[in-house]
Amino acid sequence: MSLPAYPEFKAVGLEDRDIFEGFIEASPSEVCELNFANIFIWKDSERPRWTVLNGSLCVLVEPDFEDPYFLPPVGGDRIPETVAACLTRAPRLSRVPEDLVRRHGAGFRAEEDPANFDYLYRVEDLIGLRGKKYDGKRNRIRKFESTFVHEYHALARPDVPGCVRLLEDWFEGKTNGDACMKAEKKAIVQALASFERLGLKGGSSRSEAGSRPSPWAGVSAPTRPSSPSRSPTPAWSAWRSGSTASSSAANGRASGSSTGNRTWVCPA
Repeated sequence: MSLPAYPEFKAVGLEDRDIFEGFIEASPSEVCELNFANIFIWKDSERPRWTVLNGSLCVLVEPDFEDPYFLPPVGGDRIPETVAACLTRAPRLSRVPEDLVRRHGAGFRAEEDPANFDYLYRVEDLIGLRGKKYDGKRNRIRKFESTFVHEYHALARPDVPGCVRLLEDWFEGKTNGDACMKAEKKAIVQALASFERLGLKGGSSRSEAGSRPSPWAGVSAPTRPSSPSRSPTPAWSAWRSGSTASSSAANGRASGSSTGNRTWVCPA
């Protein structure tokens, strides 16, 4: 398959998975959006298109519910030149890692973006739920186990129809006019429809309260565990061309807090 060369773009499709994963494995990022499964499942509302410029994978996102943006370039060289070219097609780069700003941000303005912070948790903490911080979660688990007869197993194709029905019931109880919620519903349906081909793993829990069974499923992409000392750092919200304005990183250190591995970039 020939790769689209800038200024040519291609709409993201399942056939692109190996190409994306090749770029991302060669230049891994901590930004949660930068994995093929995430980009693909949001395609119906975010309409991602991709191209290759200066050896970098560049993904243009044009959502229904916010201004268009590029994800940070993946791989390649001449990053400032690539960013500048992207900014002629969209007003900003978003979800940009702090490290990329630090290395290539001269000539651009970066601002923190708290609305797009990631969250990092220690795997050991979520397995054990020890300590006062997790009292609420332990209490909810105990209440669920004492209230419901339930069973849990790895997500399988026969579970999907029941999970979609549950999603529809949940969505009907929400504000259907909300564009972000509609987009999230589309993404969940796409994830359930394509989880095997996307390499997603998940679990299905079926519970009964009285006589009504309620299927539930969660799916997730394989992720790299965070290091025990991983600290939450601020997200960045604007990386604009023009005069630079530095923003120092916060020094929070509690796992489970937000981490800012993102930036958005706009022309001055």
